[in-house]
Amino acid sequence: INFLIINLHYDNNFTASKHMCVLQTKDSHKNKLEYLYYIIPSIKETFITNGSTISWLNKTNIMNIQIPIPKSPRKTLQWTNKISEAYNKKIELEQRLEELELEIKLKIIEITENEECEEVLLGDICEVQDGYEFKNDQITVNTNDIPLIRATYINNQKINNYVKENSKFNKYKIQNDDIIM
Repeated sequence: INFLIINLHYDNNFTASKHMCVLQTKDSHKNKLEYLYYIIPSIKETFITNGSTISWLNKTNIMNIQIPIPKSPRKTLQWTNKISEAYNKKIELEQRLEELELEIKLKIIEITENEECEEVLLGDICEVQDGYEFKNDQITVNTNDIPLIRATYINNQKINNYVKENSKFNKYKIQNDDIIM
């Protein structure tokens, strides 16, 4: 695994499959679970074990993750309330972004269906360059090297792999105005 994406869901109407773990509070303080729901994604970088990869997140490994936790249920509630304000704002902005993306898609459909255009092959109007399959010994974590974009990073995730400058990679370098697919 070269990149970690944690999808958390805070609910009670699901059954977990084999490759999932469920966190359940050991006491009656349900605020602790909500707090963990907010805090775990912000500390996922601590799961990285050797620069760019993580250990398999199984039950044992998850149980050994150190989490900053408030010292009292009252503090947990206060912290959760503070975090949830920002989190709710984030959700609102993400929903607005989805609305704008839908608006763009509908505009494109309207234009392409109602304006004069022709159908062409993408290869007729663009050069298409495959990527390079970098070997592990060519990949570094040195941020002074050239950032390496992998398919797993396309979802606006952080780049944490790099390659040293080498002329044999020049044709694979992304230029200004290039589109990555």
